[in-house]
Amino acid sequence: MILIFNEARAVFYGKYRLIPGTNVVDDKFDLTHPTIKEMLEDGRLEQVDESNTADVKKAIAHAYTKNALDGVTSGSKDKGVTEAAKKQASKIKKIDKEWSDAVKKQEKQKTGDEKDEEGDTEE
Repeated sequence: MILIFNEARAVFYGKYRLIPGTNVVDDKFDLTHPTIKEMLEDGRLEQVDESNTADVKKAIAHAYTKNALDGVTSGSKDKGVTEAAKKQASKIKKIDKEWSDAVKKQEKQKTGDEKDEEGDTEE
């Protein structure tokens, strides 16, 4: 089951974690739970009709992780879905690289700061 969570926060529901954007959950996810039902009714949570290409493309556009993207596109042979998935995969890859580069830069700065502290001598 594919859900789009339209909030800027994560929600934990039993064994499930809903993050902003597209989430792929198993069929045991209880859509009738009062809180989940309320979120569906007010639009904070959307269930994607996997047989509707437009809905699947929307889920792809809201997929911010490779796992979510793979879950949405698995088994699809639709050319439009495939193209949308390639485009989103490229965006995800770019974001992942930016994050990785930022982490490396931070580690390098931290290592440099430690060397400066060790090498400091009073003259």
